[in-house]
Amino acid sequence: MDQPKYKPLLREEQFNDLIKYLNILRQEIERCEKAGSYLAGIFMAAAVLEAIILSMADLFPEKTEKAVKSLLEKKKIRDKEITKYGLGELLLISFEAGWISYRETKESEEGELGDWLLNYVKELRNLIHPGKKICEYAKMRITKNHFLAVKDFVENTRDLFLERVEKFIYNELKTKK
Repeated sequence: MDQPKYKPLLREEQFNDLIKYLNILRQEIERCEKAGSYLAGIFMAAAVLEAIILSMADLFPEKTEKAVKSLLEKKKIRDKEITKYGLGELLLISFEAGWISYRETKESEEGELGDWLLNYVKELRNLIHPGKKICEYAKMRITKNHFLAVKDFVENTRDLFLERVEKFIYNELKTKK
């Protein structure tokens, strides 16, 4: 049986740059935590989330293309190059591809990891936009607890993705024996 050919969405140089950038962002998160710069740490953690979803999309191009096609048909995203999608769109792609569980709820008790990423992590990351802050979160003060929750959600996502990659590699090696 012929194995599908790996056709990455990113050029090799882009993927390598993405991994280097991921490592820089992770170091920045630690610096932000030590300095008590929790809002900046949230921005860095959300960038890590974007980068790990982008790397997952590159590692599984067939699933990514299928998810994008489905989301385009549902008019949930616009057609563009994978590197042009923002966090919200990349999260939708990861839900559609089945990489992250998602229930489409804003109720925290009912939510899956994807709901928390979309409704909590993405929302806090959106405080980078001054208009969002003054209109929707004027009285909100970002605390260490906000930062730690975002960091945990992103680390859980990273761990989940690593498990999926390991499982994929294991199954690939098994089928080649």
